[in-house]
Amino acid sequence: MSSDRTGSVPSNMAGRVVAITGGARGIGRCTAEAFLSAGATVIIGDLDTQLCAATAEELSVGARTVWACRSTSPERSRSRDSSKMPSAG
Repeated sequence: MSSDRTGSVPSNMAGRVVAITGGARGIGRCTAEAFLSAGATVIIGDLDTQLCAATAEELSVGARTVWACRSTSPERSRSRDSSKMPSAG
């Protein structure tokens, strides 16, 4: 059985929310850019909070929206005020 795994992003991601860990640099940032280009709202997380915030601001241009967050444990993630974050459904 053959599988075509090219790593491509679907062309229409409008209305979708994508969360990317390690999104402040490197492959994570490139992945965020690809999903943004396809119309998704992107949440990037990274341990480097300053770089994460700077990357989110840089990538948020026009109608493109990027949210930055840092979470080092599931407990912190659940306790974070997410009232302004986009909903996936």
